[in-house]
Amino acid sequence: MDRYRLINAWLEEPDALIQVAEGTRVTGRGLARACQDGTKIGPVFADDPKIASGLLADLTAGTKGMHFIDIPQSNSAAVELAKSAGLEPVFETARMHKGPAPRPDLNRTFGITTFEFG
Repeated sequence: MDRYRLINAWLEEPDALIQVAEGTRVTGRGLARACQDGTKIGPVFADDPKIASGLLADLTAGTKGMHFIDIPQSNSAAVELAKSAGLEPVFETARMHKGPAPRPDLNRTFGITTFEFG
């Protein structure tokens, strides 16, 4: 499934919430959707931690139940943001691959899209 169809499918869910930060251009965006035990937040992309913090605050305020967000541990600002929001680690994963390691820039990633799709 391509990303466009995936995001649109999430937006069509009854409890989906999207937030966008913008000025003269889009500087951040985030999505929250219902999951089995609360609300799954992600993806969250932002130009800086302050924008990400505002998006996370809006997404948690606009949704119910426990909140879950999967963050890239290599983004220390994302880790600090989650901690400052009162979130605690539930589990950790290890990304494994064969061949040359991908080198994505995770500095703007404060919540990954989903573990199910990488």
